[in-house]
Amino acid sequence: MHPAKTELARNALAARDPALGLIERRLLILCDGKRPPDELTALLGPDTPGLLERLQEQGFLTRPPVATAPAPEPATTTRNRRSAAIARIYMTDMLKLMRRDDADAMATRLHAAATDPELRVAVEDALRFISDLSGQRYARRITTRVAEVAPQAWLSGSASMLVELTSDGTAHA
Repeated sequence: MHPAKTELARNALAARDPALGLIERRLLILCDGKRPPDELTALLGPDTPGLLERLQEQGFLTRPPVATAPAPEPATTTRNRRSAAIARIYMTDMLKLMRRDDADAMATRLHAAATDPELRVAVEDALRFISDLSGQRYARRITTRVAEVAPQAWLSGSASMLVELTSDGTAHA
């Protein structure tokens, strides 16, 4: 059975409940009833099964408790965690959390990007957008996470927003 948010979880996310940490928020956002626990673990790391069980016990998820699965091998984790699709999903989720029409439009643009270069530009534009609205400190945290999951090719070139925000902490937009 795939984990799904309860009404309690939807309310906590909507209210930005301070009791939920960043990783718990990310996990709840991704728990849509369609992703299996192993996919969630590949996206968020080896601590995910324990978090799933704890969130289920707290009433945020509907599903039976998850048995702790062995951590995937490092080579597999690295290969699975670097993809344009994961970067797209993460950025879309971050924009949806902003609850603004212009952020929704930016998320739609991310979703519509058909080629890798289009998606890279859309991700970088979304990072600039978040930086302009929420500040560089928050944008730097998001950029660091995107840099962890984005294809290695996205991290090359001095004009890359990913390189700019993760290297010296300032965006030269």
